Amino acid sequence: MEWRGTAWFGSSGRSALRPRLLALGLLAFGCLAPGLLDPATLAAQSAETIDAQEEERMLREAAAYEWRGSTDQAEEVLTGLLERWPASSGGLFALERILRSRSRIALVLPWADRYLEVEPNSSGVRYMKLRVLVEVDSLSALDEAAEAWFDSQRGSADPYREVARLYARAFDDRRALEILERGRRALRGDAAQSALIAMEMGDLLARLDEGEAAIAAWSDGVRGGEGERELTFPRLDRIAAEDPLRLDPLLDALMAEPSTPEKRRTAVRLALSLGRAERTRTLTESAMRTLDAGERVALLAEVAQRADEAEEPEIRLWALREQRSRTQGRDARSLDVRIASAALAVGDTAAALEARTRLARSLPAGSDERRRVIADLIRVEAERASPRTLLDRLRGFEMEYPEAVELDELAARVAGAVAARGEGESALAVLEGRTGPRARLERAYLHLDAEEIEEGRAALDAALPALAPSTATGVIQLLDLLGSLGERAAGEVARWSAVAHWGDVARAGRSAGEIVHELPEEDRSAVLAQSARWLEEAGLDEEAGALWAGLVSTHLESPEHAEAIYRLARIQSRRADGLSEARALLQQLIVEKPESAIVPAARRELQRIGRGSE
Repeated sequence: MEWRGTAWFGSSGRSALRPRLLALGLLAFGCLAPGLLDPATLAAQSAETIDAQEEERMLREAAAYEWRGSTDQAEEVLTGLLERWPASSGGLFALERILRSRSRIALVLPWADRYLEVEPNSSGVRYMKLRVLVEVDSLSALDEAAEAWFDSQRGSADPYREVARLYARAFDDRRALEILERGRRALRGDAAQSALIAMEMGDLLARLDEGEAAIAAWSDGVRGGEGERELTFPRLDRIAAEDPLRLDPLLDALMAEPSTPEKRRTAVRLALSLGRAERTRTLTESAMRTLDAGERVALLAEVAQRADEAEEPEIRLWALREQRSRTQGRDARSLDVRIASAALAVGDTAAALEARTRLARSLPAGSDERRRVIADLIRVEAERASPRTLLDRLRGFEMEYPEAVELDELAARVAGAVAARGEGESALAVLEGRTGPRARLERAYLHLDAEEIEEGRAALDAALPALAPSTATGVIQLLDLLGSLGERAAGEVARWSAVAHWGDVARAGRSAGEIVHELPEEDRSAVLAQSARWLEEAGLDEEAGALWAGLVSTHLESPEHAEAIYRLARIQSRRADGLSEARALLQQLIVEKPESAIVPAARRELQRIGRGSE
């Protein structure tokens, strides 16, 4: 052998011998003493080191080629980079992207192996390798790659979780579950990592429709670590769809000591999402015992917000009231506004009045904000307060705000409420001297309630120009109806129209319907139709439908006959078994009464029914 050849010595002859002999000796020593120099170290020694600037330059060059569509040149630059520095993560993932676009993804595997020789703990590259093996259907190599990942990160749950997800795709959920069970055994000494495995197992078991086992796994997960962060609420809701009590073990696990504020909040959120109102309150009260004053208020605020999102108004109201009892100043006023709204949503008028009264007292006299609050208070009280209380409220409001824009509306509302409680004279006294449109309209209904038909019609005519279109339409229909009826029928319709206006629409509809047979024949169909309209407005479809059906069958020549067919068809269309009859009625109306003004609406309704049955 020629020892002086430049292939061995280089151009400098013996001057290069010592470092090369040293390298040869180190390599031989590494072969003789395995473990002192591992493969990663040898790979790092054999690779050419480049600085960050050169790596960045080559990555930019490859990106420029890729952007221009020259993927072959981009691939060449990236493989050149990885030849010089196998542990370039940017180069490796860019190469994966290029090879994937060229349907050559399998070619990235050798480069991934070289990277892992230098950086064996890289989770991202290990995951990439397994994913590519699944994609190219190299399942025989998958187990070996998975084992290598487990060995490289023995104390972490991540390899087991990621491998399980890939195995679920490549094989099935049962194989994935085996991986997780193995990981749980391997990590049983580390509560936090074992908890992460348990949470993953719970998700997998839920997907396998093993609800009880899933709940047990999740419960273990939240007891052992911070598994509550990984709970998937839609999946929990599905498991508890038939029996919300199934998740009680999980709620208990979240609250079990040693718990954390985050776990307790998760328990409250979960109970809310399950519609467990009482359990939500119990859990919140329990959680608050471990918190300081500020944290309690924050928890109650979160419960109120989440209850609103979960459409649990009673829990929202409870949380807001509890929060209000711990709050002062401006924040307290803001809470009173929300409490009043929440109380009205659940029909708790007393709580709404209490909140608004407290709010009004806390605001400066004469302020616009106080004016709005007192006006709202009068609106709420109009539904339940005594006439004396209402009159006092209105009088006090007018003294403090004589020019308030709400006066016309509030006076009309109070007058109507007082009249509905049987004190017509007091109602008229409230309206005396008031000329606003709402006051005029209310005065008209007071006349109608007293069966003073001409005065009532005149007052309706006077109020009409200033009314909103939606209100004006009903007033015009009432004026037309009163003008078409005889004295007895007009008196009955006038009286019951006032009752309907003051809120008791169902009573108006039923009462008017009961006296139809006592009226002259020529007025019966019109009064019967008005009675049915009121019943329908009150949501009493069955009763309204019976009256419309009577009109259809017995008043064939009446002006209301076409409307009766249309209205009966609408009611039938809202029933699961009524679509065929609704369709037949509409077709009858279109054929038999083509000149009726209601036919265009009937055609639209027929089209709507047709679309709904497709």
